[in-house]
Amino acid sequence: MSTMVLDREAMQEKIVSLTSAFQTASTREAASNAEIERRVNKFLDAINNRKQYLRETADNLSALFPKLSELSWCRGAEADAEAMEWIGKIVDLMDKMAAKMIRRYAETNAIFHKKGIDKTELRRYKEVADTMKEMAVDLHNRFYVFPQDAEMQDLISQFADL
Repeated sequence: MSTMVLDREAMQEKIVSLTSAFQTASTREAASNAEIERRVNKFLDAINNRKQYLRETADNLSALFPKLSELSWCRGAEADAEAMEWIGKIVDLMDKMAAKMIRRYAETNAIFHKKGIDKTELRRYKEVADTMKEMAVDLHNRFYVFPQDAEMQDLISQFADL
């Protein structure tokens, strides 16, 4: 490599040109990093929002389980036509909600799996959906199937008398 000799003015031009080029590159790099950080933050916010939704939904629905359990111990004979209608609506709503939750679980699980995102809230959400589905079946059986079964009515009566 040969050494170039530059006069003072040419040297200053080179220095100014290089300084400008590095400043432009630095500014672009900072803008690029800011854009990447903005996108990453937006992605992480979306994940946190989804996890919060899953957690709140699971908490709110699981808080209903003790009341649903109490309802399942009521005697079917004590329920009048209007109560039976409301119980039927509750069972239907529970079925539909559990189905929606299971679909949402499958969609979200695929995304979380692909992205390597922790699934703690998602698993709990699925457990609540499964429990709600089971409780809907139990309530349906308790008020619509078992009252037609004399043997089951005898067992229920024995448990209620304990």
